[in-house]
Amino acid sequence: SNPRTKLRNIGTDVSLTNFPQGKKKASTLQSAIFNFQSLLTVILLLICTCAYIRSLAPSLLDRNKTGLLGIFWKCARIGERKSPYVAICCIVMAFSILFIQ
Repeated sequence: SNPRTKLRNIGTDVSLTNFPQGKKKASTLQSAIFNFQSLLTVILLLICTCAYIRSLAPSLLDRNKTGLLGIFWKCARIGERKSPYVAICCIVMAFSILFIQ
């Protein structure tokens, strides 16, 4: 009943009233790293975004070909070289998210 206690407990209190018999629904509490479909969606979005940014400003990604920022350059190269396959994967993922889930 103390207002400070209520403010401190916001975010740590998980309400179980939405789930039958007080059980947590596992798929709603997982992050994108531990949910395989969400991980694939994030990777596809990263590949498409990097390829689009490289088409607008190639020098932005080309100066960092190695190291941690080299991941973005590699994603752009995958998006450019494998663009038909990436497009098919995006369509399949969109269909899966819209109609199967």
